[in-house]
Amino acid sequence: MKTGVAIVGASGYASRELIRILLNHPGAEIRVATSRQDESPRVDALHPSLAGRIDLACEPFDADRLAERARVAFLALPHTASMAVVASLRERDVRVIDLSADYRLTDAQVYADWYGHPHTDSAGLKEAVYGLPELYRASIPPAGLIANPGCYTSTSILALAPLIRENLVERTGIVIDAKSGVSGAGRSPKLSTHYPNATRVFPPTASASTATHPRSTRSSAMSAAPRVIRSKSSSPRTWSRWIAVSSPRSTRPPEGQSSSTTCSTSIGRSTSKARSSGS
Repeated sequence: MKTGVAIVGASGYASRELIRILLNHPGAEIRVATSRQDESPRVDALHPSLAGRIDLACEPFDADRLAERARVAFLALPHTASMAVVASLRERDVRVIDLSADYRLTDAQVYADWYGHPHTDSAGLKEAVYGLPELYRASIPPAGLIANPGCYTSTSILALAPLIRENLVERTGIVIDAKSGVSGAGRSPKLSTHYPNATRVFPPTASASTATHPRSTRSSAMSAAPRVIRSKSSSPRTWSRWIAVSSPRSTRPPEGQSSSTTCSTSIGRSTSKARSSGS
């Protein structure tokens, strides 16, 4: 018997990729899709690439009706919006996988400082498990609330965690140079992501000033809070779905071998698998 799944916030790019994955999953059946749009469009109208693969119309969010048809709910909502619906779903014993940043941090005050919005679900912050299976595989299956990690965080951790775990890299002064394609900015049209303005340029993203990333993230793979700085390197941004992270580091080589300096992770537009290498 397949597990009933709901997509809360079905209109964005993240939900499109999620739907594509779930349609290929032998144990999942998408039974609910919600949208805040007044006209309640069909899913295949929102995402033409899914035409002929899913026959489902969006509907307004209703926790009771959702819980009657789905055991798992994926929240593909903007940051600060997920916390408004998580409690109602957990009260109805619906497992929640949140794709936003609302449950990635452990401290409500730190969340408010970074996102400019108070966190209203302290119980959810305590319950949430970090959804990076490479590091937290045992904790994810029994969890009722899973905080999906972000793209930059995932690629950075996957590149560095193995080296840090084996004590093969110096832990001080780690620099993460991350670049992503324009789809990471979301579906809503913006002048900065309009093709003529975005192609062949690499502007800094959400980095108005140097800042310290919060230490209270759920992942313990990094031993210290990183600094966020503007990258001085540049390369043309010509892909829509792509992210690459490199971290030049001094490693601790075995005796008699020379040290190497770069570890990297990349996720290309033609694959959903992360490629991690220490070289």
